[in-house]
Parts: sequence; structure tokens; C-alpha cells
Amino acid sequence: MFVFVVVRLLSFLLCVLTSYIFHPPPSLQDCADSNNDYLAVDFLEGSEKSIASNKLKRDAVRTALATVSDHNVVYFSSRTNYIDAKIAQWVAAGDVSQIVSVAAGFDSRAYRLPSLNQSIDFFELDMPEVVADKQARVAANNLSCVARSCTYVGADLRNITVGDALRNETKFSASAQTVYVVEGLIYYLHQPDVDKLFTSLAEVASKGSKVVFDFTNKCIVESDCKDLNKQLTEIFLEIMHVKHEPWFSGFGPGTIIPYMEKLGLETTELLSFQDAHGLPLNVSTYYGSKIFGQMNFMTLERK
Repeated sequence: MFVFVVVRLLSFLLCVLTSYIFHPPPSLQDCADSNNDYLAVDFLEGSEKSIASNKLKRDAVRTALATVSDHNVVYFSSRTNYIDAKIAQWVAAGDVSQIVSVAAGFDSRAYRLPSLNQSIDFFELDMPEVVADKQARVAANNLSCVARSCTYVGADLRNITVGDALRNETKFSASAQTVYVVEGLIYYLHQPDVDKLFTSLAEVASKGSKVVFDFTNKCIVESDCKDLNKQLTEIFLEIMHVKHEPWFSGFGPGTIIPYMEKLGLETTELLSFQDAHGLPLNVSTYYGSKIFGQMNFMTLERK
């Protein structure tokens, strides 16, 4: 009964602030640990856009989110900055000529990253209806692609692999070194779908291509993390279920590096958000929440 009551109270708060919980860049501007996504507000509408556009309202939302989430919300801002920095590093080194954002949603990188240039082709892959909505909002806000080209790929990954969807696009070159961004997706997939996704990425990625993504430790979805209260974990998972964003998958201790090696993907960086205070994340407003200490960032290179 206690868990049910707590879940419903927290769910009410989360529903009020739902646009910011897992897509928080609009609320994390002009503050400590702010992110680089100054265009996030352009993809909002109505009262959500009004809140994000007003500093006083934005600060109030951010404070409420920090309180409700035990400061977990800073994870998402940090993730934005981490992936931005990785893309900038790889582009500057001349290592890649294409970027693919898998399940791109309202990712704004193709319209704001200063690291992009006229040697980069950008591909945004998502469900056809999401792509249509994205294109409409890009046009409504007069946003311009800052890469050489921006291509929208409408594909339902339940019915087609990432590789096949990309190969259907004439602008995509399977032989070109590419950055594959998989942001905020893995934990929403069942493990067979995770396997299908990474198998397809490994198959379509040319030698030297990069992958950057985030994932959670398996103990979260199984509610058995040794250093985390089981009831607290169950409350978190139930909140995500109430929000229609349930978590299904993660990787166990010591399993993800050999998992990727079998696919021909070499680990180049693996970071636990529990170490967010240190380099390269340098997050000052993270206070060691044990739930989001189970989150990780990872980069790979196709061998």
C-alpha cells in the first residue's frame, strides 16, 4: 500500500512536469551543469514552451525536478553534453563523414552543433509519424541544417533493421565512417530488440565507425542492486510504467564489453554516472543518487 501511494503521488508530480523528466534540456539552461541544447525549447508547444521560455518559470521547474528526482535530472543534461563533445572530437579528428541519430525524436544536433561542417551528412531515423512531426516543427521554427545535408529516415524498427533502413536511403554510404548515436533508448527495449539493434549496427557500420550510447545496469530493471533499496527501485520502475515509458533491459556486471567484442565493436570508453564529479563529465550538482549511479555512457569503434 505504501509503495502504491508513493507512486501515485510522485506520478502526479511527474505528469505535471512530464515534458522535462526524460527530455529536460529546456529546463537546464542558464544554471550549473546546464546543457548545450539551446534549441530544445523550439520543439515544445503551448504551456510547455511558455514555461521553458521564461527564466523564472524554468528555474522553478528545474528546482521541482531536482527535488522530486533526487537531482537525477542532471544526468540527462550531462548526457547531452557528453554526446555533443564526442561528436565534436570525432569530427575534428576527421574520423567521420556521416552521423546517424537512431530514434532521433526531437534531437536538435543537426541544427545547432558548431562542430558540424560541410563534410558531414546527418541522418535522423525514427518512426514515420515522429519524423513528420519533427519536420513540421523544424519548418515552423525556421531551423536550418548546419551539416552538409540532413536526411530524415522514417522507419519502424520493429519491422526493419537500422541497417536496412539506412541502406534504403540513397545519400547514405555504408562504406563511409559514421557516428551512430543511440541516446536514451536501450533501457526501453526488451533484450532481443537490444540484440537486434546492436547486431544491425555492427553489420552496417564500416571499419572505424563510432557508436555512442547510454545504458543502465541490469540490476535496476531486476530490482536487485546490492547497494540500492529494493522498494525505492520498484517505485522508480512503477513511475516509469505509469508514464508509459517502462524499462526492460540492462547489462550485468562485466558483460557489456565482451558482448560488444563478439559483434566486432571495440570499447573505447565506459563511464559510470556514479563517477560524474570527475573527468570528463565534471558534474557539480550530482549528489550520488544510487539509482542514476547505475547509468553508464559508452563509446565503441567498429574493428
